[in-house]
Amino acid sequence: MSEESNEFLSYRQFKDEQTTRMLTDILDESNIPYLVEDSSDQLDNTIVGSAYKGITIKIESNNFEKVNAILEKKADEELESIEKDYFLFDFSNDELIDVLVKSSEWSHLDIALSQKLLRERGVEFSKESILEMREAENKAFSKPSTISKSNLII
Repeated sequence: MSEESNEFLSYRQFKDEQTTRMLTDILDESNIPYLVEDSSDQLDNTIVGSAYKGITIKIESNNFEKVNAILEKKADEELESIEKDYFLFDFSNDELIDVLVKSSEWSHLDIALSQKLLRERGVEFSKESILEMREAENKAFSKPSTISKSNLII
């Protein structure tokens, strides 16, 4: 790797090796360098005593847009052959919008299908409105929670 290469940053987190393998296969095919960190046995630093089980794929920051474009293209190709019993077809409009808001938790195929289903159902949404909802959700999760004195165990 060249000295000018960017730092590897977290791109996606997965809970299982099969889903991880799908992304690493695409990265291999596209000759994009990546790192895999399996943190299934590590403790989450933000929640004492809580074990985070997952696999993180890291890619160089200058490859984020390239990888997004590759995954979006693959998702668009897969949309044509997706089975009608795929679980997202049973999602409500609110659940499909939730997929778009929490896009980091979903595959590019799931995101593309959610967008397609919402358009077919006549639900209007814009990138701006999704970003606003995402920011509102992030703010809600970033607020510290309070514990009443009666619930505190010493």
